Amino acid sequence: PPGGGDTFAPHPDPESPAAPVPDGDIPGQFTRVMGKVCTQLLVSRPDEENITSYLQLLEKCLSHEAFTETQKKRLLSWKQQVLKLLRAFPKKVPLDGPGYRPPKGWAFGSNSLPIAGSVGGAGG
Repeated sequence: PPGGGDTFAPHPDPESPAAPVPDGDIPGQFTRVMGKVCTQLLVSRPDEENITSYLQLLEKCLSHEAFTETQKKRLLSWKQQVLKLLRAFPKKVPLDGPGYRPPKGWAFGSNSLPIAGSVGGAGG
């Protein structure tokens, strides 16, 4: 068909999500998967644990030399989107709910929640 090949850009960006990722390009393939996971997290109702696990994976990618600057920019934008999602999470205990009594010795302003990654022993 005349002009059939002209519907796509003549030189597709090798880093674009639509371009096929070569078999050996593990960072590229992983970046693509992380993008799909980000989409799933944004459209579904994930629990907090899934979000924090995803963010930990993103951190590892962002600090890893195998990923290109373009990939890291993508990963960073997904991180920001998912962080917004995490901020929107309702806190598990309504601190001002009816009948709520803080436990004895509980100081206001102290963060008694465990830091993500410190639960469940050593990781990595």
